[in-house]
Amino acid sequence: MKTPPHNNPEFHWIVALLNAIAATPGGNVFPYDPREVLDLYASSQSADALEFFKKFMES
Repeated sequence: MKTPPHNNPEFHWIVALLNAIAATPGGNVFPYDPREVLDLYASSQSADALEFFKKFMES
């Protein structure tokens, strides 16, 4: 049985990255730019950032 995509951590990172790319001044609001999302992904705090994105940025 395959894991549903929304249970996969990479799914949430991709969502965060796409939201950062789609954010436009005066339009879609996302507090991180693509570079910041990638930096968080590669950082030692990636687990905390992932939980933040899942709990607060996807609702």
